[in-house]
Formats: sequence, C-alpha cells, structure tokens
Amino acid sequence: MSKYSLILSPHIVPTTKIVVHELCKDGESLFNKFADEIVKDANLISKFAKVISIIEHSANRMKMPQTKFKQLEVGKQVSCKVYEAKAGIIRVYMFAEKHTGRIIVLGGKKNNQDKDIKLVIRTIKDYYNDK
Repeated sequence: MSKYSLILSPHIVPTTKIVVHELCKDGESLFNKFADEIVKDANLISKFAKVISIIEHSANRMKMPQTKFKQLEVGKQVSCKVYEAKAGIIRVYMFAEKHTGRIIVLGGKKNNQDKDIKLVIRTIKDYYNDK
C-alpha cells in the first residue's frame, strides 16, 4: 500500500480553476500540522489567511507578483514545477502534477526556508517513487 495519498485541501475553496490538494503521508496531511501550529499564534493568523488567498488567486490563474508567488528554481532535482507562496514570514510549498492540479506539500517560516525547500524536494521525490 502506498504511504502517500492526496486530499482536496480543506484550506482552499474547492472552486478554483486549478484544483488544490494536500499531500498526506500515512493518512495525515503534511501541511495540516503546520496550519494547526500557525493558527495558534495570534500574530500569524492574518499572514496565514493572506498566503491562503495568494494560493487561491494563483489557482484561479491570476498573475501574481514574484514577491508573493513564484516558481522555485530546483534544476533537474524533480521533473515537476515547484512553487512557493509567501506572506510575511509564512511560506507554503507546492508542486504541479499534470491531470491532478497543485499539491501542497508543507508550510514553513522564512528562517527555515533553505531546509524546508530541501525537505519539499525530498518529499516530492519520495512521493513519485512511492507511486
């Protein structure tokens, strides 16, 4: 049995032009752990809401400034496009899968960005190897 699965993201409205999923490992959303942690911090709730809005706008094919939503340069580490949405210190990492949509992998904070991106790449590779 595959250890990875996808769920329709409960954080993103389900009517976006590009469907947004969350990556689950052993039945648990990797992103949801981060979201639960962030909403406990009153100082970060508005930034979390903003980054969710940015993801929704991009999934509706709205042009977003690179300062809010951008494709990451990951070379040939993975064959899919990897994206970062950001608001303040909040970062959300996702990738695009043909015929599926966008898949949120995890969230993080700016000070852990390099480590988070490495983890995202490793997780995407593991996801594709697990298929």
